[in-house]
Parts: sequence; C-alpha cells; structure tokens
Amino acid sequence: MKLLFLICSLPFLVIYISRRIEKQRKIALKEIGGKAAIYGSAAHSLQTEKMQIRKSNRDKGLIGELGVARDLEYLANEYGLTVLHDLSMPGTRANIDHILITPKVLFVIDAKNYTGKVTIATGKDGIKRLRVGGKNQTPLAEKLRTYSDKVADFLTSEGIGIKVVPLLAFYQAQFHEESKLTINGVTVNIFGIENEILRYATAKNPSINIEEVAIKILENFPPKI
Repeated sequence: MKLLFLICSLPFLVIYISRRIEKQRKIALKEIGGKAAIYGSAAHSLQTEKMQIRKSNRDKGLIGELGVARDLEYLANEYGLTVLHDLSMPGTRANIDHILITPKVLFVIDAKNYTGKVTIATGKDGIKRLRVGGKNQTPLAEKLRTYSDKVADFLTSEGIGIKVVPLLAFYQAQFHEESKLTINGVTVNIFGIENEILRYATAKNPSINIEEVAIKILENFPPKI
C-alpha cells in the first residue's frame, strides 16, 4: 500500500521540485540582474533595406522578429537584463536579430517565423538535421553559429569572459515532442527563451558587468540605422 502511494505521489513530487527549482532560479537571476536596457530597433533591417524578398515573406519575418523582441524586452524588464536589436556584422550587409545579455551568459539570437512542426533529429547517416515542416533548415543553425562565434571571438579579444550561446528562436512554433534541444552547438527554443536564461541563473562562473559588455558590443556591432 505504501509503495502504491509512493508511486502515485511521484509525478506530483517531480512537479513540486521542478517548480521550486524554477522559483529559486528566478530569485537568483533577479538578485544579480541590473537595470533593464534596450538598444536598437527590432526588425529595422527587414523594414527598411531593399532586400530581394517577397512582401508576404517580409511581413511574416517582421511578425517573428517583433514577436521575439517583445518576449526579450519583457524578460529584460523582469530580470534586469539588456537587449540589443538588429546589430550590424562588420564588413558585411548581414545583421544579428537580437542579443540578450545576462550576468552569466550572452545569447546571440536569430528569430524565425516559419510554419510547420520543428524537429531536430539524427538521420540514418548519423548527421543531425533541423527540419521545419519536413524541410531541411540546418543552414539556419550553421549561419547563426558563425555569427555567434564572431561575437564570442570579439569578446575574448577584449578580455571579457562570458559564455556565448547561439539561440535559434522560432516564434510561436510547434516542436516535435522527441526533438533534440541543440544542433551543432546551437540551442533551439524548444522550452522557451525564459527557461534558457534561467538554466544559467545559478551557474558558478563569475557575473559580468552587463553595461560594460553591452557598450563593447555596440561599438563593434552597432545597431542598423
């Protein structure tokens, strides 16, 4: 009888522990966070540059970038973080959609508003692929990893030691329940952006000065104008 009670109680215990850990992480992040700050204008490039892109795709992209931007700005205000929107990539016409700076980790974020279920799985050939609606979209992760590496290399050259995480953010996407969380070092927001920042809230690495890091990044990767 006692064994049956324990088995029945186990799911509730797991939920209780998970919620308690989440609450502790939220408290920890708020304690080490600073003053919320927002720089740049979300989706500025998509709205102003003369890209060879269909209007329907542009409008869809705008919804995704602005939607992710709203989520990031909410998190910035909730936890005292800094968000940088639509940053330039030196020497190219490319841009970084968003950067989110927390005391423990920096996220380089690419926002996408694609239809279809998102899956990350390893094929029979042993290669992990990202698919959206059945279409191979692995190059999205590869491109984001390149951008993230450039940001990480720059910070290292400036003597700033902070973990840099490339995050592919699918706006209002549906994810396959067995989908993997990462692909080629790029995290996908399967469990939400807030969950990702909370994962690092109690990391043992020293906290960085968010404002100083933001200033350095803005100098080398200025917002699009």
